[in-house]
Amino acid sequence: MLEFATLFLSLVTGIHPVEVVVGEAVVSVEIVLDGESVGVIEGEPWKLECDFGRDPLPHELLAIARDESGRTVKTARQLVNLPKSQSELRLILLGAEGASPSAARLVIGSALFVEPENIAVGLDGTPLEFESPALIPLPKTDPSSHHIVTAEVEFTDGSTAHTAITFTQGASGATQAELTAVPIVVAGNAAPTIEFLQDSFRVNGEIVKVSTVERPGGRIFMVRDQNASEQLQEMGWFRDRRLSRSRRLEIWKGSRSIKGRGAEEALFRSVVPIPSQLEAHEASLEKSFWISPLFRIQEAGLDWCASHIFPRPSDLAGGAKNQQVAEALAIAGLKAAGSGRPRVVVLVVGDKKHDASLFGIEATKQFLRALNVPLVIWSTEPAAAQRWGGGTPVDSPKKISRAANQVIDSLDRQWIVWIEGLYVPRNITLDTTRGDLQFAAF
Repeated sequence: MLEFATLFLSLVTGIHPVEVVVGEAVVSVEIVLDGESVGVIEGEPWKLECDFGRDPLPHELLAIARDESGRTVKTARQLVNLPKSQSELRLILLGAEGASPSAARLVIGSALFVEPENIAVGLDGTPLEFESPALIPLPKTDPSSHHIVTAEVEFTDGSTAHTAITFTQGASGATQAELTAVPIVVAGNAAPTIEFLQDSFRVNGEIVKVSTVERPGGRIFMVRDQNASEQLQEMGWFRDRRLSRSRRLEIWKGSRSIKGRGAEEALFRSVVPIPSQLEAHEASLEKSFWISPLFRIQEAGLDWCASHIFPRPSDLAGGAKNQQVAEALAIAGLKAAGSGRPRVVVLVVGDKKHDASLFGIEATKQFLRALNVPLVIWSTEPAAAQRWGGGTPVDSPKKISRAANQVIDSLDRQWIVWIEGLYVPRNITLDTTRGDLQFAAF
């Protein structure tokens, strides 16, 4: 037996203890971080300190258990600084043995005892209709190719979980494999096929198999510093004065509608960089920031979401001087990467003075690139944007609408390639000769 007793569920940097639980036959355990040995544990306590570095980056943590002869008897693997959920989903394919699956069952479990609020299931990017997640009918599919069933569940506490399963029609007992979602952009915005993408992706120099490719609805996460938030709200009020009260109410209700939400829709979520629980920062960075529910972009528009989706003052504990823009941006990137969908993180800056971030700007931008999450920067104040390497001006309603359209266009150009296996995103590389392909974040 070998299991990690230390689980890293939130964003981790610096030195942390790593503890394992072992069986009787184990005499030593080697801890390996990103391919480099950290040290060897040879008895109680089965623990050592591991340095995850000063900057946020995705990591692969391995524990290798050996017996008296030095033979490897067990390994355990944990991915660090990659999306994790407090809830678990499992897709089960149903049908006669040896035949293609005729239905799927979605099993939903949550350690938080929260209820599912919205369930979306799709086959090869097409939303499926069903009355119960216990029995989701599957249509007939092309027997010559692989197919993918994806499921995403939003819970009543605002958290989400995502899973995917592959199968080949007609294969004996449809095969299931862990998958990694890779967002790409294709030159000319052509529709890529599996054949077009095969042999294009590698991990540690080895070609990895492409299971399928799809273009589901994307996710846009937005982080706004305090000054930018105030200016965007003012511009939102200016827009509201030109609309009737009934129309404003219609937009709000439509943006929060749960029923009828399809897998093809793009959704918006806000992350506020002012910690809501200052004392919780060190214990769990992810829980320190207010994160909005999901909002429908199609109904309201990204410019409306940018100027209307804010927390109540009671949700925040500190003021502008306590804001941690870089940390909130890292959390937004982590959440965006966890969706398994096209994604963009938008940072809106307007305050060049107040930022209590512990993460560096370049390190945070590199973290998003390592997660394959594109970053777009808007600015209501040019001097603030310079700290982040520049940004698109959004100091008027017209400029916000123009910038919002550009973000939506970039989201619509992304495709999600599902490759077989569970990998750290930064370990996945593209064939250097493929000038017609690139990662969405570059």
